[in-house]
Amino acid sequence: WGKGSTSRTMLTAQKCLVYLVFLASSFFFTYTAFNGVQNLESSLDLGEVSGSTALGILYVVFTFTCLTGPAVVNFLGPKYSLIMEQLFMAAFMASQLYPRYWTVYPTAALVGFGAASLWVAQGDYVNFLSIQYAREKRLGDSAASGLFQGIFFGFMQLSQVSGNLVSSLVLDKDDSGSVHHKAPKSTVHLLFYVYLVSIAVGIAIIFFLLPSKRRMQQQQQQRSKNALITVQLEDDQMSMDNEERESVLMSLLATLRQLTNPKMALVLALFLASGIESGFIWGDFTSQVVKPAIGQSWIGYVMATFGGCNAIASTACGKLSDVLGRPVLFMVAFLCHAGCASFLLYKATDLSHGVLFAIAMIWGVGDAIWNTVISAMLQACFSTNVKAAFSVFKMFQSAGVAAAFFYSKHLSVANKLIILLVILGIAFVSYLVDLFCLGLERTRAQLAD
Repeated sequence: WGKGSTSRTMLTAQKCLVYLVFLASSFFFTYTAFNGVQNLESSLDLGEVSGSTALGILYVVFTFTCLTGPAVVNFLGPKYSLIMEQLFMAAFMASQLYPRYWTVYPTAALVGFGAASLWVAQGDYVNFLSIQYAREKRLGDSAASGLFQGIFFGFMQLSQVSGNLVSSLVLDKDDSGSVHHKAPKSTVHLLFYVYLVSIAVGIAIIFFLLPSKRRMQQQQQQRSKNALITVQLEDDQMSMDNEERESVLMSLLATLRQLTNPKMALVLALFLASGIESGFIWGDFTSQVVKPAIGQSWIGYVMATFGGCNAIASTACGKLSDVLGRPVLFMVAFLCHAGCASFLLYKATDLSHGVLFAIAMIWGVGDAIWNTVISAMLQACFSTNVKAAFSVFKMFQSAGVAAAFFYSKHLSVANKLIILLVILGIAFVSYLVDLFCLGLERTRAQLAD
């Protein structure tokens, strides 16, 4: 490289935003496919295969492999951990073209295995980029965490819109207008081919456009060298070297230690509630509320509305969490989901189009708060070991999703809504206790000063 290329090799604040957009765009294309299939899986006719069981297997494996997620990321690096999971998703999508026990269930398990490392890698990338951006802007390390998480999940949740619109537009072309209509096999196959192309685009963005974290650290070193920030450079280099030496066993122990952290224990119910509400909206709401009321072809449109509101709210929540604080937004999330669940408990059948779209919109706002604000909270409160904290979050969130999919076939909608309301209540109380404990700590610190 010549002298004129020096600026192109430095990690500036602008580059941090560009890399964030690359990462988020890849997730957008990948999850356009995955979200579209996930929302339809429990309502599709897959012959001998149960879509709900496949998703249950996926999230059970995800739950148990969350403990090893940080170790996989340390071994492969964040970039190739992302690509590995995208390839597993492509295999799961391809298995839907020939749905059998031995094609769908094993590939679902592979997606569950790779999901843990994917979300740890995502948290690692976004955390690193937000910190470097904040330092370039002369802010505190956690000052941009809400902004970056909001931008990422804004892109991410747009995939709910695109994925569900694709499914509805493709399935609509053979729709007879009956709520009992089933799409022909050729139409379903066309849908999965479109989704496979979308995943391929996501893989290409990561592979060709997003640098590895090591490369970003080298760019940051170049920036620090030119700005004469030598002390920070040495700290970052030591951190990078220590991370590279971290063994698989140490990564596992770090994640297990987070489970014994009292601060983490008080927010575990939040993680579980996030998973159960997601499992309900992805599975039961689509198959047992929307489909019987207005037909399968409308599922995509309703869930696209959910995704659109989710994307807008995610972008807004990222910044609002930095301004208003997390407690206010968590309160809004509780009200959104508890209100919708209570209404459906009162009346879950024969709902009109308008009511179903309204529920999807409100639920999308609540879901956006869970994902965006919890991620920002983990960055701010568990900054010494963000990867382990994200691993615990995804473990309990996926356990909630898995439980929702597995008991889907055995419980009525009313019973599932009661379970959701109970878990939301527990999460609400535990979060209030967490806030009370934090208040006591601050008071004691002030008195000590």
